[in-house]
This record gives sequence, structure tokens and C-alpha cells, in this order.
Amino acid sequence: MKFEYNKDLLFEERVRLVTKEILSEYPLISAQSAKEAASLATPIDDKVLPEDKLDRYYFIMKIIGNKHDEFSHVFNDAFEVYQNGIRDDKYNTLMENIIKYMKGEMEVFPEI
Repeated sequence: MKFEYNKDLLFEERVRLVTKEILSEYPLISAQSAKEAASLATPIDDKVLPEDKLDRYYFIMKIIGNKHDEFSHVFNDAFEVYQNGIRDDKYNTLMENIIKYMKGEMEVFPEI
């Protein structure tokens, strides 16, 4: 997925851009769900960090739910980022809990 710089955009412009980025990568996600995830995701600075990517993937997964056809695709993309290394303990713990959720060890999708 593209993660374009959007920190200086107005909220509505940022949501529009991120929605477009989500839909281009995951075309089975509805425009409304993509927009909702985009509105929750952290703005992207000029240097995209793995935590920025996981943040966006997290909100996409949270919005679409595990029954959605694209959920496993988004999870796999998030897992790849996680495997490449995350410095922030919050996001390491979050991803570990998402993995537990995927394995059935947690009943509800984890919260940030």
C-alpha cells in the first residue's frame, strides 16, 4: 500500500487521500469502511515508520472485521511489517495480541 505524506493536509483531504490508498490496495473493502479507517489512522510524516503502517493496518482490520474477504490480506501485510521489526512496544504488543486473536486465543479484536 502507498503511504504518502499527508501530515500537512486538512483532515478531509487526508481522509480522501488515505481512503484512495486503501481502496487501491484492497478493492473489496467498501468506500465507507475505507473512509472510516482513514479517518482513524495517524497522519503520515515525511518518513514512514513501521508503526505508521501498523496503525493504518490495525484500523482497517478493526473496521472490516475478521469475516471480511480482505481481512487476511490486511493481516498478512501487517504481519510482514511486524516481522521486519517494530521499535514501539505498544505496537509489538498490539500485533502479538492480533496474532493471538487470529489463533483463537482471544475472543475479541484487541484495542490500542
